[in-house]
Amino acid sequence: MSTALRVPRALRAAAARTARAARAARSDGGGTAAPLTLPPFPGRALRARRTLRAYAELVRAPAAATVPGDVLAGALAAGRGTGPRTLGLAGSSVCLYWAGMALNDWADRELDAAERPERPLPSGRIRPRAALAAAAGLTVAGLGIAALAGGRRTVLRRTLPLAAAVWAYDLGAKQTPLGPAVMAAARTLDVLHGTG
Repeated sequence: MSTALRVPRALRAAAARTARAARAARSDGGGTAAPLTLPPFPGRALRARRTLRAYAELVRAPAAATVPGDVLAGALAAGRGTGPRTLGLAGSSVCLYWAGMALNDWADRELDAAERPERPLPSGRIRPRAALAAAAGLTVAGLGIAALAGGRRTVLRRTLPLAAAVWAYDLGAKQTPLGPAVMAAARTLDVLHGTG
């Protein structure tokens, strides 16, 4: 197995472009070399990828695949089908689910520091304030998508109560005997969201 350093393709391409530009400047008879241009800093892309991965872990992105089924069941029960409205409401529910996951980690950050230090907040990959901002932003996105897909009545009757149940559960209800009932209400409201 070779232990040679592997140079990223983007870095090699940028170095080749710089070398070609320098040769072209020397060959045009001007006698002055082209200014040296450095390739983009490869660490920036790596940091962005790590941050994106940390946020995907924070919101438990793959688990959101379970959410559209609730909305679809509600839409089919109401005779609505799977048109753009239903897809929009499913997207809204995914945003609210992700908001709940981010809010859950924010609310449990001290417990996670002791029991799950590899999670994004205790490990320092995401700051608590950023997780709370993500939860708020995803909630607003969920409400906005629902407004576009289903209108104001859907937001007031379906999406807002669902968002309230998500926030109530994460900010305290889960630690009480009412926790399972609030979670059941959130899943029920998600099915009703599809009837919107």
